[in-house]
Amino acid sequence: MGHGDRRLLARTRIILWGGVRADNPRAIRCYEKNGFQRVGRFTQADGTLSPDMMLALHTVPDPARP
Repeated sequence: MGHGDRRLLARTRIILWGGVRADNPRAIRCYEKNGFQRVGRFTQADGTLSPDMMLALHTVPDPARP
């Protein structure tokens, strides 16, 4: 997805609500390496903790707007 696509969709962040299990440290490291931050956590039905993670997307100014 290019910068123009993000602007058209008006997205400012990507949120992984329960998308990463705490018992999967490789996945957590991968997301953190790519700019995601832990913003919360919850316990799944099986008792496993899962962090919610978020990536803030940088806004790109629209050259057509002053």
